[in-house]
Amino acid sequence: MTTVREPIVWLTLAQVEAAARESKAAALACSQEHWRQLSRATEAELREAIASLQTSIGSPFCALCRRSGVLRGAPCAGCPLAESGHQCARNESGVYRRAGIAKWRWEDKPTHDAWRDWQAAARRMYEVLMKCRS
Repeated sequence: MTTVREPIVWLTLAQVEAAARESKAAALACSQEHWRQLSRATEAELREAIASLQTSIGSPFCALCRRSGVLRGAPCAGCPLAESGHQCARNESGVYRRAGIAKWRWEDKPTHDAWRDWQAAARRMYEVLMKCRS
């Protein structure tokens, strides 16, 4: 018997913006959900969502980045990722940067191995976020 999974209902930019304005805890919860969605999406779901601008791995869909002002060029100060020692994109070994590189490789050469690398990087980002405190 096959299990049918409900399609992902992607977070909207309005939801991300509202969480960023509400509190650090709300921003963290929103970012955790965002990466949960990214890490669990099928390849077809993710391609479709990116193409239709329903999601991105970039900072517009990161409530933590919105809250800290990264979109306006501010440093990542106050972000739970930075506070936990898992620098985001601003660090060569940052967990987000590794996820971004894996995604770009998958988009550039959509092979099974590239997809698996992306999934592993997205899961790692989600796991790190789940350990963060607000």
